[in-house]
Amino acid sequence: ALITPLPRRRPWKFARETASLDQLSDGRLVVGVGVGGGQEQFGDLGDEADQRTRAEMLDEALEVVTGLWRGEPFEYTGHHYRLKPTTFRPQPIQQPRIPIWIAGRWPHKRPMRRMAHWDGMFPLFGEIDDPAEQHARLRQMVMDVQSQRAALLGKDFQRPFDIIVSGETPAHQPDQAEEVIAGNAAAGATWWLESLDPARSSGAVWSFEQLRERVLAGPLGRN
Repeated sequence: ALITPLPRRRPWKFARETASLDQLSDGRLVVGVGVGGGQEQFGDLGDEADQRTRAEMLDEALEVVTGLWRGEPFEYTGHHYRLKPTTFRPQPIQQPRIPIWIAGRWPHKRPMRRMAHWDGMFPLFGEIDDPAEQHARLRQMVMDVQSQRAALLGKDFQRPFDIIVSGETPAHQPDQAEEVIAGNAAAGATWWLESLDPARSSGAVWSFEQLRERVLAGPLGRN
Protein backbone atom coordinates (compact mmCIF):
# COMPACT_ATOMS: atom_id res chain seq x y z
CA ALA A 1 0.00 0.00 0.00
CA LEU A 2 1.26 3.47 -0.82
CA ILE A 3 -0.56 5.34 1.95
CA THR A 4 -2.76 3.54 4.49
CA PRO A 5 -5.46 5.69 6.19
CA LEU A 6 -4.56 4.30 9.60
CA PRO A 7 -7.56 5.86 11.45
CA ARG A 8 -9.76 3.42 9.50
CA ARG A 9 -7.77 0.43 10.70
CA ARG A 10 -7.38 -1.38 14.01
CA PRO A 11 -3.77 -0.54 14.92
CA TRP A 12 -3.09 -3.91 16.60
CA LYS A 13 -4.22 -5.75 13.44
CA PHE A 14 -2.12 -3.39 11.33
CA ALA A 15 0.88 -4.08 13.61
CA ARG A 16 0.45 -7.85 13.08
CA GLU A 17 0.08 -7.52 9.31
CA THR A 18 3.07 -5.23 8.84
CA ALA A 19 5.32 -7.33 11.07
CA SER A 20 4.36 -10.38 8.98
CA LEU A 21 5.05 -8.53 5.72
CA ASP A 22 8.41 -7.38 7.00
CA GLN A 23 9.30 -10.98 7.86
CA LEU A 24 8.08 -12.28 4.49
CA SER A 25 9.97 -9.59 2.55
CA ASP A 26 13.19 -10.11 4.53
CA GLY A 27 13.04 -6.62 6.00
CA ARG A 28 12.09 -4.61 2.91
CA LEU A 29 8.74 -3.17 4.01
CA VAL A 30 8.11 0.57 4.23
CA VAL A 31 4.87 1.74 5.89
CA GLY A 32 3.16 4.84 4.49
CA VAL A 33 0.29 6.36 6.52
CA GLY A 34 -1.99 9.38 6.56
CA VAL A 35 -5.29 10.61 7.98
CA GLY A 36 -7.19 9.59 4.83
CA GLY A 37 -9.41 11.30 2.31
CA GLY A 38 -12.66 13.18 2.56
CA GLN A 39 -16.25 12.65 3.61
CA GLU A 40 -16.95 9.97 1.01
CA GLN A 41 -14.17 7.75 2.43
CA PHE A 42 -15.14 8.17 6.07
CA GLY A 43 -18.44 9.73 7.05
CA ASP A 44 -20.45 8.13 4.25
CA LEU A 45 -19.22 4.71 5.38
CA GLY A 46 -19.78 5.20 9.10
CA ASP A 47 -16.17 6.03 10.05
CA GLU A 48 -14.95 9.14 11.87
CA ALA A 49 -15.42 12.07 9.48
CA ASP A 50 -13.76 14.90 11.44
CA GLN A 51 -10.23 15.40 10.14
CA ARG A 52 -8.81 16.73 13.41
CA THR A 53 -10.14 13.68 15.24
CA ARG A 54 -8.66 11.38 12.60
CA ALA A 55 -5.31 13.15 13.05
CA GLU A 56 -5.47 12.42 16.79
CA MET A 57 -6.32 8.81 16.00
CA LEU A 58 -3.38 8.57 13.60
CA ASP A 59 -0.89 9.83 16.20
CA GLU A 60 -2.19 7.44 18.84
CA ALA A 61 -2.30 4.53 16.40
CA LEU A 62 1.34 5.09 15.47
CA GLU A 63 2.28 4.90 19.15
CA VAL A 64 0.35 1.63 19.45
CA VAL A 65 1.82 0.10 16.29
CA THR A 66 5.44 0.97 17.10
CA GLY A 67 4.97 -0.15 20.69
CA LEU A 68 3.69 -3.56 19.58
CA TRP A 69 6.49 -3.90 17.01
CA ARG A 70 9.04 -3.92 19.85
CA GLY A 71 8.05 -7.47 20.80
CA GLU A 72 8.08 -6.61 24.50
CA PRO A 73 5.24 -6.26 27.04
CA PHE A 74 3.29 -3.15 26.01
CA GLU A 75 0.19 -1.37 27.24
CA TYR A 76 -1.43 1.85 26.16
CA THR A 77 -4.05 4.27 27.40
CA GLY A 78 -5.06 7.03 25.04
CA HIS A 79 -8.19 8.94 24.15
CA HIS A 80 -9.04 6.69 21.20
CA TYR A 81 -7.18 3.41 21.89
CA ARG A 82 -6.56 1.32 25.00
CA LEU A 83 -4.54 -1.88 25.31
CA LYS A 84 -4.01 -4.11 28.30
CA PRO A 85 -0.45 -5.46 28.72
CA THR A 86 0.32 -7.61 25.68
CA THR A 87 3.32 -8.89 23.72
CA PHE A 88 3.35 -9.30 19.93
CA ARG A 89 5.87 -11.70 18.38
CA PRO A 90 7.67 -12.22 16.10
CA GLN A 91 9.12 -8.75 15.82
CA PRO A 92 9.72 -7.13 12.45
CA ILE A 93 13.16 -7.83 11.02
CA GLN A 94 13.94 -4.11 10.72
CA GLN A 95 15.07 -2.48 13.94
CA PRO A 96 14.48 -0.21 15.75
CA ARG A 97 11.32 -0.23 13.57
CA ILE A 98 9.93 -0.53 10.09
CA PRO A 99 10.41 2.87 8.35
CA ILE A 100 7.30 5.06 8.47
CA TRP A 101 6.49 7.62 5.78
CA ILE A 102 3.89 10.30 6.57
CA ALA A 103 1.60 11.87 3.98
CA GLY A 104 0.39 15.45 4.29
CA ARG A 105 -0.45 18.69 2.50
CA TRP A 106 1.19 22.09 2.79
CA PRO A 107 0.51 24.49 4.47
CA HIS A 108 -1.09 22.37 7.23
CA LYS A 109 1.35 22.49 10.14
CA ARG A 110 0.38 19.35 12.03
CA PRO A 111 1.30 16.97 9.18
CA MET A 112 4.66 18.75 8.89
CA ARG A 113 5.36 18.14 12.60
CA ARG A 114 4.30 14.52 12.21
CA MET A 115 6.60 14.05 9.21
CA ALA A 116 9.56 15.42 11.19
CA HIS A 117 9.00 12.84 13.91
CA TRP A 118 9.15 9.78 11.65
CA ASP A 119 11.27 8.47 8.75
CA GLY A 120 9.99 10.10 5.60
CA MET A 121 7.53 12.57 4.09
CA PHE A 122 5.07 12.04 1.27
CA PRO A 123 3.98 15.53 0.14
CA LEU A 124 0.54 15.82 -1.45
CA PHE A 125 0.10 18.71 -3.85
CA GLY A 126 -3.64 18.68 -4.49
CA GLU A 127 -4.62 20.48 -7.67
CA ILE A 128 -1.17 21.92 -8.44
CA ASP A 129 -0.27 20.81 -11.98
CA ASP A 130 2.52 23.26 -12.85
CA PRO A 131 5.90 21.49 -12.28
CA ALA A 132 7.72 24.70 -11.31
CA GLU A 133 5.10 25.54 -8.68
CA GLN A 134 5.15 21.96 -7.40
CA HIS A 135 8.94 22.02 -7.10
CA ALA A 136 8.82 25.34 -5.23
CA ARG A 137 6.21 23.93 -2.86
CA LEU A 138 8.28 20.79 -2.33
CA ARG A 139 11.41 22.80 -1.50
CA GLN A 140 9.45 24.84 1.02
CA MET A 141 7.98 21.73 2.65
CA VAL A 142 11.38 20.03 2.83
CA MET A 143 12.99 23.08 4.44
CA ASP A 144 10.19 23.32 7.00
CA VAL A 145 10.28 19.64 7.93
CA GLN A 146 14.08 19.43 8.05
CA SER A 147 14.17 22.48 10.32
CA GLN A 148 11.72 20.79 12.67
CA ARG A 149 13.73 17.55 12.54
CA ALA A 150 16.88 19.42 13.56
CA ALA A 151 15.08 20.90 16.58
CA LEU A 152 13.37 17.61 17.47
CA LEU A 153 16.22 15.12 16.99
CA GLY A 154 19.31 17.12 17.88
CA LYS A 155 22.40 15.07 17.08
CA ASP A 156 20.20 12.32 15.57
CA PHE A 157 19.12 14.78 12.86
CA GLN A 158 21.37 13.05 10.31
CA ARG A 159 19.56 9.71 10.53
CA PRO A 160 18.08 8.59 7.17
CA PHE A 161 15.02 10.54 6.02
CA ASP A 162 13.20 10.06 2.71
CA ILE A 163 11.23 12.54 0.62
CA ILE A 164 8.81 10.79 -1.70
CA VAL A 165 7.17 12.27 -4.80
CA SER A 166 4.69 10.45 -7.01
CA GLY A 167 3.69 11.37 -10.54
CA GLU A 168 3.63 10.36 -14.19
CA THR A 169 6.38 10.00 -16.76
CA PRO A 170 5.95 8.83 -20.37
CA ALA A 171 7.04 5.43 -21.64
CA HIS A 172 9.73 5.33 -24.35
CA GLN A 173 10.67 9.00 -23.82
CA PRO A 174 13.66 8.66 -21.48
CA ASP A 175 14.87 12.25 -21.84
CA GLN A 176 11.48 13.64 -20.85
CA ALA A 177 11.13 11.14 -18.00
CA GLU A 178 14.60 11.98 -16.71
CA GLU A 179 13.80 15.70 -16.82
CA VAL A 180 10.66 15.20 -14.68
CA ILE A 181 12.48 13.08 -12.11
CA ALA A 182 15.58 15.31 -12.02
CA GLY A 183 13.45 18.38 -11.33
CA ASN A 184 11.96 16.73 -8.26
CA ALA A 185 15.35 15.44 -7.11
CA ALA A 186 16.74 18.98 -7.30
CA ALA A 187 13.86 20.12 -5.08
CA GLY A 188 14.79 17.50 -2.46
CA ALA A 189 13.06 14.25 -3.44
CA THR A 190 14.89 11.01 -2.64
CA TRP A 191 12.24 8.69 -4.15
CA TRP A 192 10.17 8.90 -7.32
CA LEU A 193 7.09 6.64 -7.38
CA GLU A 194 5.53 6.24 -10.80
CA SER A 195 1.75 6.60 -10.65
CA LEU A 196 -0.15 3.66 -12.10
CA ASP A 197 -3.58 5.23 -11.79
CA PRO A 198 -5.41 4.46 -15.07
CA ALA A 199 -6.90 7.99 -15.03
CA ARG A 200 -3.99 10.08 -16.30
CA SER A 201 -3.51 13.77 -15.60
CA SER A 202 -3.95 14.44 -19.32
CA GLY A 203 -7.55 13.24 -19.06
CA ALA A 204 -6.87 9.99 -20.89
CA VAL A 205 -7.64 6.62 -19.34
CA TRP A 206 -4.96 3.99 -19.81
CA SER A 207 -5.76 0.35 -20.38
CA PHE A 208 -4.16 -2.46 -18.41
CA GLU A 209 -1.88 -3.14 -21.38
CA GLN A 210 -0.68 0.47 -21.43
CA LEU A 211 0.03 0.44 -17.69
CA ARG A 212 1.89 -2.86 -18.04
CA GLU A 213 3.95 -1.42 -20.89
CA ARG A 214 4.89 1.55 -18.68
CA VAL A 215 6.06 -0.80 -15.91
CA LEU A 216 8.13 -2.89 -18.32
CA ALA A 217 9.73 0.24 -19.78
CA GLY A 218 11.46 0.80 -16.44
CA PRO A 219 12.13 3.89 -14.30
CA LEU A 220 13.20 6.18 -17.15
CA GLY A 221 10.90 4.87 -19.84
CA ARG A 222 13.44 2.56 -21.46
CA ASN A 223 12.83 -1.10 -22.24
